[in-house]
Formats: sequence, C-alpha cells, structure tokens
Amino acid sequence: MMRAPSRSITSTDIRAFRDAVGRLRRRYGPQGWWPRCVRVGRAVEVRHHPGDISKWVVRTDADRAFEVAIGAILTQNTAWKNVETALICLSRAKLLTLKRIVSSRMSKIQQCVRSSGYYHQKAKKLKALAAFVQDACDGDITTLKRDRFARNRLLDVHGIGPETADTILLYGLGMPSFVVDAYTRRFLAEVTGSRRWLLMTYDDVRTFCSDAIPRSVKGWQEAHAVIVAWGKRPRSI
Repeated sequence: MMRAPSRSITSTDIRAFRDAVGRLRRRYGPQGWWPRCVRVGRAVEVRHHPGDISKWVVRTDADRAFEVAIGAILTQNTAWKNVETALICLSRAKLLTLKRIVSSRMSKIQQCVRSSGYYHQKAKKLKALAAFVQDACDGDITTLKRDRFARNRLLDVHGIGPETADTILLYGLGMPSFVVDAYTRRFLAEVTGSRRWLLMTYDDVRTFCSDAIPRSVKGWQEAHAVIVAWGKRPRSI
C-alpha cells in the first residue's frame, strides 16, 4: 500500500491549490466538459462545447448520463482522442444507449471500442455497467441522483474504480464528486512543491481537493477540466 510522507497538509497548500486553479480558469476559460457526440450535417463529431442540445446524438437525460458513463470507462488508460474515435463508432452503430448496449453482441461492441485499447475488457465493463443500470436502476442511471450511496454502488460494478465513478457522478449526473486523475496529482505536486501527492491514496487527494475548492458542481467540473488542460501541455502556473 502506498503511504504519503508524514508532512501534514497545511493551509498554505490549500491556498496554493485554490489560487492556482483560479489562474488556470482565467487562462483557459470554460472547457465545456463533458465532451458530447453531436450531429454535424450527416456526420457525428465529439465536441467539448456541444452547443445546441437538439444536435446531440442521444435524446433523453438518462441516455445523456449513460453516454458520459460510456466515455468514462473508455478513457481508462488511453488518450481522449482514442475515445473520440470509439464514441463516434458507437454512435454510428447506434450503441450509445443503455438498451442497445444491453441487447448488442459483445463482438459488435468490441469492434467499436477497439481504438480505446483493452477493448475486450472495456466491452465487458460496458456490459457490466449496462446490466447494473438495467437491473438496479430500473433502466435509468439518473435514479442514482436520489441515492446517497450512489458512489459506493458504482464502485461495486465490475470495471468502475474511484476515478471512473466520480466522473460519472460529476459529469453524467451533476453530483458534487471531485475527480482526481494523474494530472491532478502532478498539478498538486507542482503548486505545493511536494511530491507527496503522487503517493497519497486516491480518496485522500479527493478529500483535499473537495475541501480546498468551494463545493459546486459547475466549479468542480471546471476545476478538473482546466487541470487536464494544463496537464496535456504543462507550463508555469
């Protein structure tokens, strides 16, 4: 088990993180997360600023939340560009909804998500997620918004770890659940001058971020998004 160095978190760490996130938000502006599949003429594209909701490929709130969950699973251990290719393929095959994932053959799903890597495992994870939503949520993932144990229930699903669960909650369901990824750890190490963040548990880093940034779904969405923007092209903060 990884253990963090003994030096405790200080109010200086909190201020440094909060101020640095503020600077990133001013630098990069609104990120428009979560990326969505939208119709552009006869084509489908994945856009971070999806604009007119009528052009989104999926129609219902439940399907929109499920689309985020699909993307959250596909982005595990791969670059987002690879996920975009997979999402577009799923969209063309009409596999972006719960019903279609449940009813489709595993081989068809695997073919569509091949670009995201580990496609055999990820197809199984999508099937497991769909089965959970179908059986435990009466076919509507948004029912989790009324469940105070929603995070724990997602973590019980095969293939869903803490980062994926928090992504589904924050971006798919609009619930305040801060997302931590490798960029978050690197960002914290940069702004505090300590590498201990690279060794801390996921939940410890998540608790720190949740306490440091005022509780707000939109605020936490943008905070995570601008940290990712910084992480893709690190520069002075």
